[in-house]
Amino acid sequence: MKLIRKILFYLNIILVATTLLAFLSPYINPDSFWGLSFLGLVIPLLLLFNDMFILFWIVNNWKRVWLSVLCLFIGSNYIPLTVSFSAPKDVAEYDFSIGSYNLHNGYGNFNRGIFKYEEAESAKFAAFIKKDLNVDILCAQESNNHTKSLITGHYDYTHVPDHKGTAIFSKFPIVNNGHIDFGTKTNSCVWADILIQTDTVRVYSLHLQSNDISIEADIVAEEVEKNRKLNPVKVRSILSKYKKFVGIRALQAQKVRKHMDQSPYPVLLAGDFNDPPVSYSHRVLSRGFQDAFAMAGSGLGHTYAGRIPMLRIDNIIVQDFFRIDAYRTVYKKFSDHYPVICKISLPE
Repeated sequence: MKLIRKILFYLNIILVATTLLAFLSPYINPDSFWGLSFLGLVIPLLLLFNDMFILFWIVNNWKRVWLSVLCLFIGSNYIPLTVSFSAPKDVAEYDFSIGSYNLHNGYGNFNRGIFKYEEAESAKFAAFIKKDLNVDILCAQESNNHTKSLITGHYDYTHVPDHKGTAIFSKFPIVNNGHIDFGTKTNSCVWADILIQTDTVRVYSLHLQSNDISIEADIVAEEVEKNRKLNPVKVRSILSKYKKFVGIRALQAQKVRKHMDQSPYPVLLAGDFNDPPVSYSHRVLSRGFQDAFAMAGSGLGHTYAGRIPMLRIDNIIVQDFFRIDAYRTVYKKFSDHYPVICKISLPE
């Protein structure tokens, strides 16, 4: 037993060192060292394993409990971004609601078929947008002409650029709009100045560079389940794509942040970051802002509905000008993402 405890202590040291490196990932540009960004993806697991070591040492050797306790203390700012222990809440009084939803270009319910050819599925989706989401402002990503047409009927004002997957739908007047071009059709950022009561606010709908690994990740997961083996070729392909695209996301995030800093109005940003909350891109975009999940979310708040678990890559962040009243993730599968909703109040 003494030898086992000694081995576990060394494993604990390795875990803490890995976790501390992951805590550095938001401050290191992926162009300099992309490996730290990859560690940010597994922060929930690293935190869980540290908690398990704390419990183990409390029972078996309390003098060694300090190692993981100190580690979690150092990364205490990241814990609310990763997991919330508060119960879900809703409010009756608020000024407006905003949602973010990656629509996966209309590929619904993982049937590998496009629901634009399925009338019943389209009707269900339209009802979901109207009744279940029912937000005043909807920021969409990976929307195509069909999904845009299903949503547009529920909103009086829209900013839906041609040949772009990002869009903004609003029940409040849009007084100005524009876009930030990333050079691709799928990944882009659009913005709209929206008049809410007597205040004008600027809303961004953002879709950072995709990793383009969803199908390969599904194949790897299926092979592990069936054969208990990793496919090294597929794994190398996934890592290669991630290395390439995480650097592109960093540049896109910097570009959007520069535009946000020049806004004459209070800013709300909603969208698919394609990076976890402990990441360089998230830090660049949310610096000085409120992360709605951290302020009012519950549980892990995962938003990716594919085979990769525990990913919260869809976000709503707002300036301190606003008060966040409630936040929730809607676990309904019309896409490979789940939509997120935030209820917000303006200052008195």
